[in-house]
Amino acid sequence: MTGSCRNRRLVAFSDAARIAGAERQLGVLLEHLAPDIDVTVAGPHAPTIGWIAAQRAGTRAVVSPPLATKRDLANLVAFRRLLVRIDPAVVHLNKTEVAALRYVEAVALTVTDTRVVSVVHHVEPPATAGGRWMARRLARRASAVVAVGPRLARQLEAILGLPADGVTPIPNRLPPLALERQVRAVDLAQGGPLVVGTLSRLVAHKALDDLVSAVGRIDNTRLILGGDGPERQRLETLAADLGIADRVEFLGWVEPGAVLEHCHLLASASHIDGHPLTLLDARSAGIPIVATDVGSVAHIVDHERTGLLVAPHDPSALAGAIDRLRRAPDLLASMEAASLATAAAPGHDGGPEQMAMSYEHLYWPLDQASRPHAAASDRS
Repeated sequence: MTGSCRNRRLVAFSDAARIAGAERQLGVLLEHLAPDIDVTVAGPHAPTIGWIAAQRAGTRAVVSPPLATKRDLANLVAFRRLLVRIDPAVVHLNKTEVAALRYVEAVALTVTDTRVVSVVHHVEPPATAGGRWMARRLARRASAVVAVGPRLARQLEAILGLPADGVTPIPNRLPPLALERQVRAVDLAQGGPLVVGTLSRLVAHKALDDLVSAVGRIDNTRLILGGDGPERQRLETLAADLGIADRVEFLGWVEPGAVLEHCHLLASASHIDGHPLTLLDARSAGIPIVATDVGSVAHIVDHERTGLLVAPHDPSALAGAIDRLRRAPDLLASMEAASLATAAAPGHDGGPEQMAMSYEHLYWPLDQASRPHAAASDRS
Protein backbone atom coordinates (compact mmCIF):
# COMPACT_ATOMS: atom_id res chain seq x y z
CA MET A 1 0.00 0.00 0.00
CA THR A 2 1.65 3.21 -1.09
CA GLY A 3 -1.10 5.82 -0.98
CA SER A 4 -1.15 9.38 -2.19
CA CYS A 5 0.12 11.52 0.66
CA ARG A 6 -2.15 14.47 0.17
CA ASN A 7 -1.59 16.17 3.53
CA ARG A 8 0.85 16.51 6.42
CA ARG A 9 -1.32 14.87 9.08
CA LEU A 10 0.17 12.08 11.18
CA VAL A 11 -1.47 9.76 13.72
CA ALA A 12 0.98 8.09 16.11
CA PHE A 13 -0.53 5.13 17.96
CA SER A 14 0.65 3.54 21.22
CA ASP A 15 -1.20 1.05 23.40
CA ALA A 16 1.33 1.18 26.26
CA ALA A 17 -0.13 1.37 29.75
CA ARG A 18 2.89 3.28 31.07
CA ILE A 19 5.94 5.17 29.84
CA ALA A 20 8.96 3.04 28.97
CA GLY A 21 11.68 3.19 26.32
CA ALA A 22 9.46 2.83 23.23
CA GLU A 23 7.12 5.58 24.41
CA ARG A 24 9.97 7.88 25.37
CA GLN A 25 11.52 7.37 21.93
CA LEU A 26 8.22 8.19 20.22
CA GLY A 27 8.07 11.42 22.20
CA VAL A 28 11.59 12.35 21.07
CA LEU A 29 10.68 11.59 17.46
CA LEU A 30 7.54 13.70 17.51
CA GLU A 31 9.42 16.58 19.14
CA HIS A 32 11.94 16.64 16.29
CA LEU A 33 9.62 16.21 13.30
CA ALA A 34 9.18 19.20 10.99
CA PRO A 35 6.93 21.88 12.55
CA ASP A 36 4.42 21.82 9.68
CA ILE A 37 3.39 18.23 10.47
CA ASP A 38 0.00 18.06 12.21
CA VAL A 39 0.31 15.31 14.84
CA THR A 40 -2.32 13.39 16.80
CA VAL A 41 -1.33 10.76 19.37
CA ALA A 42 -3.93 8.02 19.83
CA GLY A 43 -4.22 5.03 22.12
CA PRO A 44 -6.37 3.48 24.84
CA HIS A 45 -4.43 4.76 27.87
CA ALA A 46 -4.95 8.47 28.51
CA PRO A 47 -1.91 9.08 30.79
CA THR A 48 0.48 7.51 28.28
CA ILE A 49 -0.78 9.27 25.17
CA GLY A 50 -1.08 12.53 27.10
CA TRP A 51 2.58 12.31 28.11
CA ILE A 52 3.70 11.47 24.56
CA ALA A 53 1.63 14.31 23.07
CA ALA A 54 3.08 16.78 25.59
CA GLN A 55 6.55 16.27 24.11
CA ARG A 56 5.51 18.27 21.01
CA ALA A 57 3.73 21.59 21.25
CA GLY A 58 0.28 21.65 19.68
CA THR A 59 -0.13 17.87 19.53
CA ARG A 60 -3.54 16.41 20.24
CA ALA A 61 -4.11 13.33 22.42
CA VAL A 62 -7.14 11.23 21.49
CA VAL A 63 -8.22 8.27 23.60
CA SER A 64 -9.25 5.41 21.32
CA PRO A 65 -11.28 2.31 22.20
CA PRO A 66 -9.28 -0.82 23.14
CA LEU A 67 -8.57 -3.15 20.23
CA ALA A 68 -7.17 -6.22 21.93
CA THR A 69 -9.01 -8.92 19.98
CA LYS A 70 -11.01 -9.35 16.80
CA ARG A 71 -14.11 -9.68 18.98
CA ASP A 72 -13.96 -5.94 19.74
CA LEU A 73 -16.06 -5.36 16.62
CA ALA A 74 -17.79 -2.21 17.81
CA ASN A 75 -14.44 -0.74 18.83
CA LEU A 76 -12.92 -1.65 15.46
CA VAL A 77 -15.68 0.28 13.73
CA ALA A 78 -15.33 3.22 16.13
CA PHE A 79 -11.58 3.37 15.58
CA ARG A 80 -11.98 3.39 11.82
CA ARG A 81 -14.44 6.27 12.11
CA LEU A 82 -11.90 8.10 14.25
CA LEU A 83 -9.21 7.69 11.59
CA VAL A 84 -11.55 8.77 8.79
CA ARG A 85 -12.45 11.87 10.80
CA ILE A 86 -8.79 12.80 11.40
CA ASP A 87 -7.93 11.97 7.77
CA PRO A 88 -4.21 11.32 8.30
CA ALA A 89 -1.74 10.81 5.48
CA VAL A 90 0.26 8.50 7.75
CA VAL A 91 -0.42 6.20 10.70
CA HIS A 92 2.72 5.43 12.75
CA LEU A 93 2.32 2.27 14.85
CA ASN A 94 4.66 2.15 17.85
CA LYS A 95 4.99 -1.60 18.53
CA THR A 96 6.73 -3.09 21.54
CA GLU A 97 6.75 -6.51 19.85
CA VAL A 98 6.25 -8.01 16.40
CA ALA A 99 2.61 -9.03 16.80
CA ALA A 100 1.50 -5.92 18.72
CA LEU A 101 -1.26 -3.60 17.44
CA ARG A 102 -2.31 -6.07 14.76
CA TYR A 103 -6.00 -5.15 14.93
CA VAL A 104 -5.16 -1.43 14.94
CA GLU A 105 -2.98 -2.04 11.88
CA ALA A 106 -5.66 -4.08 10.11
CA VAL A 107 -8.15 -1.22 10.53
CA ALA A 108 -5.65 1.47 9.47
CA LEU A 109 -4.92 -0.46 6.27
CA THR A 110 -8.59 -0.13 5.24
CA VAL A 111 -8.47 3.67 5.23
CA THR A 112 -7.99 4.88 1.66
CA ASP A 113 -4.81 6.82 0.82
CA THR A 114 -3.28 6.40 4.28
CA ARG A 115 0.28 5.10 4.62
CA VAL A 116 0.89 2.70 7.51
CA VAL A 117 4.39 2.71 9.02
CA SER A 118 4.95 -0.19 11.42
CA VAL A 119 7.79 0.41 13.92
CA VAL A 120 8.95 -2.63 15.93
CA HIS A 121 11.11 -2.05 19.03
CA HIS A 122 11.59 -5.64 20.27
CA VAL A 123 12.12 -8.35 17.68
CA GLU A 124 11.17 -11.88 18.62
CA PRO A 125 8.85 -14.39 16.92
CA PRO A 126 5.16 -14.08 17.87
CA ALA A 127 4.08 -16.57 20.51
CA THR A 128 1.35 -18.18 18.40
CA ALA A 129 1.12 -19.43 14.83
CA GLY A 130 -1.93 -17.22 14.32
CA GLY A 131 -0.05 -14.15 15.50
CA ARG A 132 2.85 -14.92 13.17
CA TRP A 133 0.52 -15.48 10.20
CA MET A 134 -1.30 -12.20 10.77
CA ALA A 135 1.93 -10.25 11.38
CA ARG A 136 3.30 -11.52 8.05
CA ARG A 137 0.17 -10.59 6.11
CA LEU A 138 0.04 -7.11 7.62
CA ALA A 139 3.75 -6.50 7.01
CA ARG A 140 3.34 -7.19 3.29
CA ARG A 141 0.62 -4.54 3.07
CA ALA A 142 2.29 -1.85 5.19
CA SER A 143 3.93 1.09 3.45
CA ALA A 144 7.05 0.59 5.55
CA VAL A 145 8.27 -1.69 8.34
CA VAL A 146 10.94 -0.26 10.64
CA ALA A 147 13.27 -1.89 13.15
CA VAL A 148 15.36 0.17 15.56
CA GLY A 149 18.71 -1.20 14.39
CA PRO A 150 20.34 -3.00 11.42
CA ARG A 151 20.74 -6.35 13.17
CA LEU A 152 17.10 -6.22 14.29
CA ALA A 153 15.99 -5.36 10.74
CA ARG A 154 17.56 -8.52 9.35
CA GLN A 155 15.99 -10.62 12.12
CA LEU A 156 12.59 -9.03 11.51
CA GLU A 157 12.79 -9.77 7.77
CA ALA A 158 13.23 -13.46 8.59
CA ILE A 159 10.32 -13.50 11.05
CA LEU A 160 7.98 -11.66 8.67
CA GLY A 161 9.11 -13.42 5.49
CA LEU A 162 10.14 -10.15 3.87
CA PRO A 163 12.92 -9.82 1.27
CA ALA A 164 16.34 -8.36 1.97
CA ASP A 165 16.00 -4.63 2.69
CA GLY A 166 12.29 -5.16 3.25
CA VAL A 167 12.70 -3.68 6.75
CA THR A 168 14.17 -0.22 7.21
CA PRO A 169 16.61 0.16 10.14
CA ILE A 170 16.33 3.51 11.93
CA PRO A 171 18.30 3.45 15.20
CA ASN A 172 16.91 5.31 18.19
CA ARG A 173 18.51 8.66 18.89
CA LEU A 174 18.29 10.88 21.97
CA PRO A 175 19.36 14.38 22.93
CA PRO A 176 22.04 14.23 25.64
CA LEU A 177 20.90 14.27 29.26
CA ALA A 178 22.10 17.04 31.56
CA LEU A 179 23.60 15.09 34.47
CA GLU A 180 25.74 15.91 37.48
CA ARG A 181 27.49 12.63 38.23
CA GLN A 182 28.25 11.99 41.88
CA VAL A 183 30.61 9.02 41.43
CA ARG A 184 33.61 8.25 39.24
CA ALA A 185 36.03 5.38 38.73
CA VAL A 186 38.57 7.10 40.99
CA ASP A 187 36.34 6.30 43.98
CA LEU A 188 37.15 2.61 43.59
CA ALA A 189 40.86 3.21 43.91
CA GLN A 190 40.12 4.60 47.37
CA GLY A 191 38.30 1.43 48.45
CA GLY A 192 34.72 2.54 47.91
CA PRO A 193 32.04 0.12 46.71
CA LEU A 194 31.24 -0.31 43.04
CA VAL A 195 27.77 1.04 42.37
CA VAL A 196 25.97 -0.73 39.52
CA GLY A 197 22.87 0.96 38.12
CA THR A 198 20.07 -0.32 35.94
CA LEU A 199 16.93 1.27 34.50
CA SER A 200 14.25 -1.11 33.33
CA ARG A 201 10.70 -2.32 33.47
CA LEU A 202 10.65 -5.17 35.96
CA VAL A 203 9.42 -7.82 33.53
CA ALA A 204 10.68 -11.33 32.83
CA HIS A 205 12.55 -10.74 29.56
CA LYS A 206 14.68 -8.02 31.17
CA ALA A 207 16.24 -10.83 33.25
CA LEU A 208 16.87 -8.69 36.30
CA ASP A 209 17.11 -11.87 38.36
CA ASP A 210 20.32 -12.58 36.44
CA LEU A 211 21.63 -9.15 37.44
CA VAL A 212 20.65 -9.53 41.11
CA SER A 213 22.28 -12.98 41.14
CA ALA A 214 25.42 -11.54 39.53
CA VAL A 215 25.70 -8.79 42.15
CA GLY A 216 25.31 -11.43 44.85
CA ARG A 217 28.55 -13.04 43.63
CA ILE A 218 30.64 -9.86 43.84
CA ASP A 219 32.09 -8.33 47.01
CA ASN A 220 31.88 -4.62 47.80
CA THR A 221 29.20 -3.95 45.16
CA ARG A 222 25.80 -2.26 45.33
CA LEU A 223 22.91 -2.29 42.84
CA ILE A 224 20.47 0.60 42.38
CA LEU A 225 17.48 -0.32 40.30
CA GLY A 226 15.17 2.22 38.71
CA GLY A 227 11.86 0.93 37.40
CA ASP A 228 8.84 -1.07 38.45
CA GLY A 229 6.68 -3.91 37.22
CA PRO A 230 5.27 -7.35 38.01
CA GLU A 231 8.67 -8.89 38.82
CA ARG A 232 9.46 -6.52 41.71
CA GLN A 233 8.31 -8.73 44.60
CA ARG A 234 10.12 -11.76 43.18
CA LEU A 235 13.32 -9.74 42.78
CA GLU A 236 13.09 -8.38 46.33
CA THR A 237 12.63 -11.94 47.60
CA LEU A 238 15.62 -13.10 45.56
CA ALA A 239 17.83 -10.36 47.01
CA ALA A 240 16.75 -11.34 50.53
CA ASP A 241 17.35 -15.05 49.86
CA LEU A 242 20.86 -14.25 48.59
CA GLY A 243 21.57 -12.18 51.70
CA ILE A 244 22.12 -8.97 49.74
CA ALA A 245 18.90 -7.07 50.46
CA ASP A 246 20.98 -4.32 52.06
CA ARG A 247 23.00 -3.98 48.82
CA VAL A 248 20.07 -3.78 46.37
CA GLU A 249 17.98 -0.61 46.31
CA PHE A 250 14.64 -0.53 44.46
CA LEU A 251 13.81 3.06 43.52
CA GLY A 252 10.58 2.50 41.57
CA TRP A 253 9.84 4.71 38.58
CA VAL A 254 12.37 7.55 38.55
CA GLU A 255 13.93 9.92 36.05
CA PRO A 256 17.13 8.46 34.51
CA GLY A 257 19.34 10.87 36.42
CA ALA A 258 18.28 9.33 39.74
CA VAL A 259 20.26 6.24 38.71
CA LEU A 260 22.82 7.51 36.22
CA GLU A 261 24.18 10.24 38.48
CA HIS A 262 24.93 7.73 41.23
CA CYS A 263 26.42 4.67 39.49
CA HIS A 264 29.89 3.77 38.26
CA LEU A 265 28.50 1.61 35.47
CA LEU A 266 25.16 0.72 33.96
CA ALA A 267 24.22 -2.94 33.55
CA SER A 268 21.64 -4.67 31.38
CA ALA A 269 20.91 -8.39 31.56
CA SER A 270 18.05 -8.51 29.02
CA HIS A 271 17.29 -11.67 27.10
CA ILE A 272 15.37 -9.59 24.52
CA ASP A 273 16.00 -5.95 23.67
CA GLY A 274 16.00 -3.49 20.81
CA HIS A 275 18.10 -0.32 20.82
CA PRO A 276 17.82 0.56 24.54
CA LEU A 277 17.47 4.22 25.43
CA THR A 278 19.03 3.79 28.86
CA LEU A 279 22.25 2.58 27.22
CA LEU A 280 22.22 5.59 24.90
CA ASP A 281 21.80 7.85 27.94
CA ALA A 282 24.66 6.12 29.73
CA ARG A 283 27.01 6.38 26.75
CA SER A 284 26.31 10.09 26.32
CA ALA A 285 27.03 10.67 30.02
CA GLY A 286 30.34 8.79 29.96
CA ILE A 287 29.08 5.83 31.97
CA PRO A 288 30.62 2.45 31.08
CA ILE A 289 28.14 -0.31 30.25
CA VAL A 290 28.06 -4.04 30.93
CA ALA A 291 25.30 -5.59 28.86
CA THR A 292 24.11 -8.75 27.20
CA ASP A 293 24.73 -8.86 23.46
CA VAL A 294 21.14 -8.90 22.24
CA GLY A 295 19.21 -6.82 19.74
CA SER A 296 21.20 -3.78 18.65
CA VAL A 297 23.10 -3.39 21.92
CA ALA A 298 26.42 -3.97 20.11
CA HIS A 299 25.72 -0.83 18.05
CA ILE A 300 25.77 1.16 21.31
CA VAL A 301 28.48 -0.59 23.34
CA ASP A 302 31.97 -0.72 21.81
CA HIS A 303 33.22 -3.91 23.47
CA GLU A 304 36.41 -3.38 25.51
CA ARG A 305 36.34 0.35 24.75
CA THR A 306 33.14 1.84 26.21
CA GLY A 307 31.93 -1.27 28.00
CA LEU A 308 31.75 -5.03 28.02
CA LEU A 309 29.35 -7.38 26.22
CA VAL A 310 28.42 -10.84 27.52
CA ALA A 311 26.12 -13.62 26.36
CA PRO A 312 22.53 -13.57 27.66
CA HIS A 313 21.25 -16.20 30.13
CA ASP A 314 24.65 -16.32 31.87
CA PRO A 315 24.75 -14.65 35.33
CA SER A 316 28.30 -15.93 35.85
CA ALA A 317 29.58 -14.11 32.76
CA LEU A 318 27.69 -10.98 33.81
CA ALA A 319 29.22 -11.16 37.29
CA GLY A 320 32.68 -11.72 35.81
CA ALA A 321 32.44 -8.63 33.60
CA ILE A 322 31.21 -6.42 36.44
CA ASP A 323 33.86 -7.72 38.83
CA ARG A 324 36.54 -7.19 36.22
CA LEU A 325 35.73 -3.46 36.15
CA ARG A 326 35.48 -3.33 39.95
CA ARG A 327 39.02 -4.65 40.19
CA ALA A 328 40.38 -2.37 37.44
CA PRO A 329 39.54 1.29 38.16
CA ASP A 330 41.96 2.37 35.43
CA LEU A 331 40.03 0.38 32.82
CA LEU A 332 36.75 1.79 34.10
CA ALA A 333 38.19 5.31 33.87
CA SER A 334 39.39 4.74 30.31
CA MET A 335 35.91 3.56 29.36
CA GLU A 336 34.41 6.72 30.91
CA ALA A 337 36.74 8.83 28.77
CA ALA A 338 36.04 6.81 25.63
CA SER A 339 32.27 7.14 26.09
CA LEU A 340 32.53 10.89 26.52
CA ALA A 341 34.79 11.17 23.47
CA THR A 342 32.33 9.15 21.39
CA ALA A 343 29.41 11.32 22.48
CA ALA A 344 31.35 14.51 21.75
CA ALA A 345 32.48 13.46 18.26
CA PRO A 346 30.79 15.68 15.64
CA GLY A 347 27.88 13.86 14.03
CA HIS A 348 28.81 10.51 15.56
CA ASP A 349 25.21 9.28 15.36
CA GLY A 350 23.32 12.08 13.64
CA GLY A 351 21.20 12.79 16.68
CA PRO A 352 17.39 12.91 16.91
CA GLU A 353 17.15 15.38 14.02
CA GLN A 354 18.57 12.83 11.56
CA MET A 355 16.32 10.13 13.00
CA ALA A 356 13.28 12.36 12.47
CA MET A 357 14.33 13.05 8.86
CA SER A 358 14.64 9.31 8.22
CA TYR A 359 11.07 8.82 9.39
CA GLU A 360 9.81 11.76 7.35
CA HIS A 361 11.30 10.16 4.22
CA LEU A 362 9.21 7.07 4.98
CA TYR A 363 6.09 9.07 5.76
CA TRP A 364 6.28 11.18 2.58
CA PRO A 365 8.61 9.43 0.12
CA LEU A 366 9.60 11.16 -3.10
CA ASP A 367 8.94 7.93 -5.00
CA GLN A 368 5.44 6.71 -4.17
CA ALA A 369 5.67 3.84 -6.66
CA SER A 370 7.94 1.60 -4.62
CA ARG A 371 8.25 0.33 -1.10
CA PRO A 372 10.70 2.44 0.96
CA HIS A 373 14.14 0.98 1.61
CA ALA A 374 16.86 1.83 4.10
CA ALA A 375 19.24 4.62 3.26
CA ALA A 376 22.91 3.74 3.56
CA SER A 377 23.26 6.16 6.48
CA ASP A 378 20.62 4.23 8.44
CA ARG A 379 22.55 0.97 8.21
CA SER A 380 25.61 2.28 10.00
